[in-house]
Amino acid sequence: MNAPSALVLMAVLAGKFVVDVPDAEPIAVVNDLTEPFLLSHELNVNSFLGAPGFGLSRTLPTTIPNLHGSLERSALGFWSDGTESDYSVVTYDLVGIAVSPAPRVYALQEQTTRQYYAKATETQKASTRETQIVAVLPKDSGEFITRGGQKVPTRSLDEFERSALKQLQSGHALCYRRTGNVVRGLGAIRAMQSCLRCHEDAKEGDLMGAFTYHVSVYPTKRSEQSKKLRSAVARGASNQELWHLCGYKGTPRNDSAKWLHLRLASFGIVLPEAVTATLQERQDLEQKHSTTNKEELHYWRESDKNATRVPWARKLKN
Repeated sequence: MNAPSALVLMAVLAGKFVVDVPDAEPIAVVNDLTEPFLLSHELNVNSFLGAPGFGLSRTLPTTIPNLHGSLERSALGFWSDGTESDYSVVTYDLVGIAVSPAPRVYALQEQTTRQYYAKATETQKASTRETQIVAVLPKDSGEFITRGGQKVPTRSLDEFERSALKQLQSGHALCYRRTGNVVRGLGAIRAMQSCLRCHEDAKEGDLMGAFTYHVSVYPTKRSEQSKKLRSAVARGASNQELWHLCGYKGTPRNDSAKWLHLRLASFGIVLPEAVTATLQERQDLEQKHSTTNKEELHYWRESDKNATRVPWARKLKN
């Protein structure tokens, strides 16, 4: 990274001036699970619903953050449109709706991303693209709540999230808006029947929460590979051939079909089997939560209260 870019990033982090960004596109809605962004979101929701604990506690970190500060690496955190651009999820944070007086963002990943890029500036590793991400991150509100012995930064919704939330409340699954090389997204987390065992005032399908996303966009270098894969899928190529076209050199694993579907989705090719598997995983989670007895639910809640968590900021400063 050159010196001017480093100075830009330092100034953004310090809040001393606003970096010019291109005009934002209108907010778009997505309800088709063959769209990679929505598939990525629903996989994140499955991971969230399958984690022990309740609400925010399901997202508190138990491992060292990866390069971009993800709570857990998304099953599909990177995808391509197959022709021009690649998309990479930089942050996704929980938006509390069900039990909050007003919707709040629990901005764990946003905080960690700022810290990472601040350290990257010191070593001149932050790129121009990364400074653009920092430029559009909502400002740190200075507010927090305490969960699991950890301070969790919170903030109110920003302009994009308030507008997108209205779309989710009307029934849409995901909304996004692109500004230059950054995409903002907001995806719904809706109540399953089993959720009503604790959320007694809710109805199945009610909007209980959301994930808010920052996604980086950059020119793809995989258009030819994507073209070959699309052609192979169209002519009914075998899984082994598709694996090799994806760049995998070894022998496919026993569960290779699942990972092949995710790999193809990263090229913007979402097969019906990938959609079916995602929906089946949600049904399995519903079955699991529906048959969990009250005593075990109480144990989860108490265990979560006493859980020892690793604060992100402390880990990053080591």
